[in-house]
Amino acid sequence: MKKKYRIIVDELNVIVQERKFNKKKDDEEYWVSLAYYGTIEGALDFVVDRKIKDAWVDDLKQMVVEIQNIHKDLKGWSKSITESRTSHKEAIEV
Repeated sequence: MKKKYRIIVDELNVIVQERKFNKKKDDEEYWVSLAYYGTIEGALDFVVDRKIKDAWVDDLKQMVVEIQNIHKDLKGWSKSITESRTSHKEAIEV
């Protein structure tokens, strides 16, 4: 399953991007920059907030489960981003 967001790290910024599809060009994929941060933590907080808002839930119990799942993912994202900075990968999808 393709991820909706990715984080790009360059020498000045940590950039959060969202995957979009061009309906006029056979669903051609492209990325839109949503936010720029000075820290990985700021970018991850943004993604967590977006994922919580994207989660359509019917009750509080389901929302708690969604938030717990997002926080589990944080550890993997943080590790991947740290490895990306040392290996100069282009982006990490989150």
